[in-house]
Amino acid sequence: MGNPALVLVSGGQDNNVDDVFCARLSADFGYEVTWVQQMQSSSPFALRYFNAGAEIGFCGHGTLAAAAWLARFRGTPSPISFLASGQTVTVEQTGPDYWAYRQAAFDFDPISDASVACDLLEALRLQGVGAPEAHAIAVFRTQGALRNKLVVAFADHHQLADIHIRAALRDSLCDRLQLTGVYAFARVSEGPEVDLLARHFPIHASDQEDMATAAIAPSVARHVVSGAGTSTGVVRIFQGGKQCDQALLVVSQSEASDVWHVGGQVSTPRFSEIDKLWVD
Repeated sequence: MGNPALVLVSGGQDNNVDDVFCARLSADFGYEVTWVQQMQSSSPFALRYFNAGAEIGFCGHGTLAAAAWLARFRGTPSPISFLASGQTVTVEQTGPDYWAYRQAAFDFDPISDASVACDLLEALRLQGVGAPEAHAIAVFRTQGALRNKLVVAFADHHQLADIHIRAALRDSLCDRLQLTGVYAFARVSEGPEVDLLARHFPIHASDQEDMATAAIAPSVARHVVSGAGTSTGVVRIFQGGKQCDQALLVVSQSEASDVWHVGGQVSTPRFSEIDKLWVD
């Protein structure tokens, strides 16, 4: 269950990051790779992230996994600070196997271009492509994040199960809009509780689905909470697969405006020497 992550930890004489190796490792295993570097500065660890295509700006679940790995195998106490994409990210343990970090929420900008909605429905392989309004969807793009997304909000959560991604069409649309993937979600709860179902299809990842997407979670939570006019500060996002049951992220408002706690359970990883994990 959840979104697997590969965590590589280096230090001393072997502290250089091998971009080609990380991309190849990601391609072979089908997971994003988080490289942890031991630093000689006030921020003791630096993180870099890779998928099969190239280095990426941020990976939320990889950040949580890196903290869990360091706690178990290095005895690093919580909270753990990382330097990621030029910013300090602090991860803390909030319970047995539960970890969380704080992240800013970014704006959702509505997309009114009907051709984008039509192309999006085509990429998702939904019926009635010529009539976006028949699906009761709203289309947005995030602004300001390291990995901006094309976001589609469904009024009917059952339609999430009907998605069959057309990778080439998704890639073409995201390249055209300079976005890094398609994130689809719908609200399933009534009243003060906010529960969402979500699916995410990253760009240039074939038909592979991302099972837990922490980076966009605060933006989605703020958008839903503000739009519903609810006073609750907690949003649960169930994500992954047709039933959206592969991962759970809990997003809650912090004391700072537009900053949210993003947390999830991390199954403690096993340790492998890299030459035993993967040998040419």
